[in-house]
Amino acid sequence: MPSIPPFFRIVLGIAAAAPCAALALCTDGRAPTLEQEVSEAEAVVVAKTIRERVLTEDLSDPIGVTAIEYRIKVSKVLRGKASRELTVRSENNSTRFPMDVGVSYLLMLNRDLNGKLFVDNCGNSGTLSDRKAERRALEEPVANAKRRPNHSLEPTRVGKPPLAAQLQR
Repeated sequence: MPSIPPFFRIVLGIAAAAPCAALALCTDGRAPTLEQEVSEAEAVVVAKTIRERVLTEDLSDPIGVTAIEYRIKVSKVLRGKASRELTVRSENNSTRFPMDVGVSYLLMLNRDLNGKLFVDNCGNSGTLSDRKAERRALEEPVANAKRRPNHSLEPTRVGKPPLAAQLQR
């Protein structure tokens, strides 16, 4: 691996020491609602980061880091299907969604064009401590729907199914 210039070592050191939330940047101005993001996500999970692996695939990258792959252990699937352990890729650019090993997250997972799982940094994913309201919103409709089933043969809503119905898929 080529030597990293001193300037980039300093930048990398500062970036590594900074809180992760400060590193994520939504440059295109999107701010999807929770319902929008959940409806488009492949899976919505609660998971803990158990390992990270720095990738150096592009040797022309100034600091030598192309992306980081995070291995996560899923404790709860709120929508979709997910394995007990997954690998999530975070590109080393303005779209990155940095995670800390040992921290639990609420994650809206999608696949990129190469089939790799990723988290949209403009969305509603984040640490469990920061995303309590979102988690509650995702869990309560499911719990309420299970307690109060609709025994009617008539549909309860015309058009797109409510969030609770989407979460039960």
